[in-house]
Amino acid sequence: MMPRKTSIGQMLGEYERRRLILPEFQRPYSWEKAQLATFWDDLNAFSSRYERRPVESTYFLGPIVVIETPTEITVLDGQQRLATATILLAVLRNIAREYHAASPFQDLDYFARDVQRELIEKKDTNPLVYSLSLSELDEPYFLQAIKSDSQSTCSPSLRSHQLIRCAYDFFHEEMRTLINSKTPSEQHRILSLFRDSLTKGMSLVAIVAENEEDAYDVFETLNDRGLRLSVPDLVVNLLLKRCIDSAQRQNVRQIWNSTIQQMGRRDMSRFLRHLWLSQFGDLKAKGLYSEIKEHLVSQSITSIKFAQSCADACEYYIKLLEVDKSLPKEAKGDIEGLVRYLGVQNSLPLLLAAQQCLTQSDFVKLVRIATNLYVRHTLIGNQNPLELETTFYDAAREIRAQVGSQVSSSRALQAAKSAIKKVNPSDALVEEKFADLILTKSEASWLMVHLANAQQSKTKEIGMDKSNIEHVFPQNAGTDWPNRDSLEPFIWHVGNLTVLGKRLNGKAQNKSFSDKCKEYYSKSEIMMTKELLKESTWDVGVIQKRAKTLAKIAIQIWK
Repeated sequence: MMPRKTSIGQMLGEYERRRLILPEFQRPYSWEKAQLATFWDDLNAFSSRYERRPVESTYFLGPIVVIETPTEITVLDGQQRLATATILLAVLRNIAREYHAASPFQDLDYFARDVQRELIEKKDTNPLVYSLSLSELDEPYFLQAIKSDSQSTCSPSLRSHQLIRCAYDFFHEEMRTLINSKTPSEQHRILSLFRDSLTKGMSLVAIVAENEEDAYDVFETLNDRGLRLSVPDLVVNLLLKRCIDSAQRQNVRQIWNSTIQQMGRRDMSRFLRHLWLSQFGDLKAKGLYSEIKEHLVSQSITSIKFAQSCADACEYYIKLLEVDKSLPKEAKGDIEGLVRYLGVQNSLPLLLAAQQCLTQSDFVKLVRIATNLYVRHTLIGNQNPLELETTFYDAAREIRAQVGSQVSSSRALQAAKSAIKKVNPSDALVEEKFADLILTKSEASWLMVHLANAQQSKTKEIGMDKSNIEHVFPQNAGTDWPNRDSLEPFIWHVGNLTVLGKRLNGKAQNKSFSDKCKEYYSKSEIMMTKELLKESTWDVGVIQKRAKTLAKIAIQIWK
């Protein structure tokens, strides 16, 4: 492999007639605001140095890895930097046009034209060729939102599209801030300075791989040397590398792209991790990629088979994340609690295994068991969360192993229950820990509605979207609460919380306890709240007594 020094301008500019493309396995655009801010700050600082000494000033952006042919250059590593540079060039082009339209200055119009023709496009090509083309999932959006000189309105549909839009908006705001109050000639000077600092001053070292097979090896070696390639990048590279021909590679790529499209803006790495955990239990000494690689090789699993299994599981996974309407009605409330309100991410591998392997009725039972265990063990019991995590993963693996052995769904469920039962705390411990239970806002929203519904008639159940959490002792207590110093630590204590309709809750706010009872609690149809009318005052003793009463209800709900 032969390295050579180059620059952003030489890679994208008019004198490099070959277009830059991405390999099949390249990841979508992924730079977040922190990386954009670092890129911008470095360029902004470097531009001052470049303006003083344009000939000798250089800023090294690091290595890129490419494969070259007579007609195109495939970018193996360096896409994020080249795509970000192109986004910034589009910002410079568009800002020049915006300021020219507001106050006509011909040099701004010429500047925009030249950036487009000499850096974003390949000059004088017919049909038109752009300097950089992204992956097939990103390219249509990148073309419309960034590269096209006559941009059309298009909405981002994938997370990578959203990040492209965020990058554009970030640079646009920063550049406008720099030149907004300047004269047209000064605006042109600053825009030109940033273009030249970016394209002429920022240098790269291009490492040229000989062929596609070398490229796959280089890509994996980059990860071994700490360049932080993501697990999905590495997995799809491995799958493509193990394909026997281009037709098989295309098939794998199509399946993988379909999975990425299903995931949208969600975290693909997390999905792969959860899928693995749901099949094989907790990861031990090795990382996820190493485990997947060893598994595929040792079990002789083809790339197509593995890619398809990921695509199939992805459909189920997204239904869980979205609490999809196709899920059993009896399980939706618990799934919503685990996934949305309580944020129990480590329950997803178990839910995924159960959804894929159990009958619908057994799936409903498993969801209820998992919810009960989390509430008792972690939310109320405050036990070691790693113990529960391991239990969930073991139960998921047990379900798949049982079903894989051709046993019935009910027997697989029973095996999972046996694994879970080992860490289920006693009622006595739950009741003891409930007395000191402090909740977050999201936890309180879910838990208190369930406690309230346990005291309601079935015809008057409270919906999660129809009520608010009410702090009896308010968050911003004033002089109406002379004992506020002693009550302050109990604001989010379970004994200080109730549920109130949104209209009444908005009015009650910081009023005294007696005023709340008289004007608002008495008008509520929620029995939990009406019970407060039995109290003549509100102090620490009353909060603790009420917590003991609610503890007994909680034990009945989450058995």
